[in-house]
Amino acid sequence: MQIGSACTLVSYSPSQAFLVSWNQNSDETIGLQDERFKFDNEQFTVAVRINGSALSGNLTGSGNGNMLTVPVSPIDSLLPRAAEVQVQLANAHTDSAVTVPVNTAKMPTLLAAVAKCRAATLGQPPPRDGTPSQ
Repeated sequence: MQIGSACTLVSYSPSQAFLVSWNQNSDETIGLQDERFKFDNEQFTVAVRINGSALSGNLTGSGNGNMLTVPVSPIDSLLPRAAEVQVQLANAHTDSAVTVPVNTAKMPTLLAAVAKCRAATLGQPPPRDGTPSQ
């Protein structure tokens, strides 16, 4: 999916979704949508794991409605084998965790489409980490 000057990968189930967006200046953002989320423009300290691999840095997420977004360092190398994304979020009112499954069967096709979008729209070369490009 392409939104404005960004390319977005979306993996979803009936009640949850995992998104990764790349924009023109190479920033990456992950998003988690869960029907149980009920945020009101809230900020969180966030810990993110993809297949058990923790993302480094002091991550801060923003929640609005049923969506949590987190700016991240490049995670391209984790995506080809991603089976689940785990997020622990905390602030003065919340301390909870959520796990979102990723459709591994569709991931190669999704990554190939995102690589095309990033090359055509954002002028970004394909990642050098084994992510498929077609």
